[in-house]
Amino acid sequence: MIAFFDLIDNYEDRERFKQLYEKYRGLMAHIAGSKAETPEDVEDILQDAFFYIAKNFDRVGTVDSPRTKCFVSVITEGFAISRYRKEKKYINTLSSDEIMESEIPYNDFDVYSKVDLAIIIDSFIVAYGIQLQYLCQCSRR
Repeated sequence: MIAFFDLIDNYEDRERFKQLYEKYRGLMAHIAGSKAETPEDVEDILQDAFFYIAKNFDRVGTVDSPRTKCFVSVITEGFAISRYRKEKKYINTLSSDEIMESEIPYNDFDVYSKVDLAIIIDSFIVAYGIQLQYLCQCSRR
């Protein structure tokens, strides 16, 4: 937290930042934890979010206001989603040889008909459409 103080000039603002840190760190960790896979990722997300907040601390009004809570939540959510997308890009850059080694043999799919698979996929989209929209970056059509 001391490193963030270097970004804030005013003593009163530093005290407000300290209050913000203590009040919203738990909420921010919860938001980041819902998107991150490891505790290290959560800490990285929190560090990025607090750094951004410290740089833009003039946008923060009263620490206890609902607007500040929303601001902090949106910033954390944005960094968590960005982190997730970066990790997803890494996964998508695997070579086809690496992917082929881990795939299920094709004859295992012969058990299901195309109609069965279509029904399963449709029910999955209905149940998890919003998550698919963010995970796969696809529309809900």
